[in-house]
Amino acid sequence: MEQEEEPFREFCEAVTRAHAHGQHANVSRIDRAAEGGYVVRRRTRRYRDPASGQVVEEREDDLAPPDWRAAAWLLERRHHEGLARPSHLQVSGPDGGPVEMAETPGLALSPNVSPRAWPSTGPSKRQSRSESGRVDGPTHGR
Repeated sequence: MEQEEEPFREFCEAVTRAHAHGQHANVSRIDRAAEGGYVVRRRTRRYRDPASGQVVEEREDDLAPPDWRAAAWLLERRHHEGLARPSHLQVSGPDGGPVEMAETPGLALSPNVSPRAWPSTGPSKRQSRSESGRVDGPTHGR
């Protein structure tokens, strides 16, 4: 490796170490959430004991319950083969062949859908308001 490339190699190694550290820290947080038992709220109460006259301090901690969802999430990722949800779905025809497509005669668009709303039916990008108040044209985001 040449001398001028050394800073880039060091930077690359530092980034790799930082990613590994962040990954470890986040998995530790998930482990902690799955296990529970950490303090989520602490209350301290001070009062004078009427019998002795001394100041007494009581502390009460609310602890986080175990969270099965964090454990399930971790298991899905650590043991992907048997426990993870399927990440994709393959659709095929009989015996793994192609799916046959056919048009269905008599199947029409809903009367509320303008044919101009479909990008393949025309280049118009304008919207116009019909007499009924319905917006005709592209309906992106609706």
